[in-house]
Amino acid sequence: MLIGYMRVSSVDDRQSVDLQRDALLAAGVDERHLYSDKASGAGMIVPA
Repeated sequence: MLIGYMRVSSVDDRQSVDLQRDALLAAGVDERHLYSDKASGAGMIVPA
């Protein structure tokens, strides 16, 4: 069983998971096993 994970870093509509979804479906991932995440890394504290 293949599981697909799609992520964009913008929570608004400037970015879309459409291309990632298409690639995962073409690779044989069943649509029932696709998961997506929309989260921004802005404001995240990154250690030096």
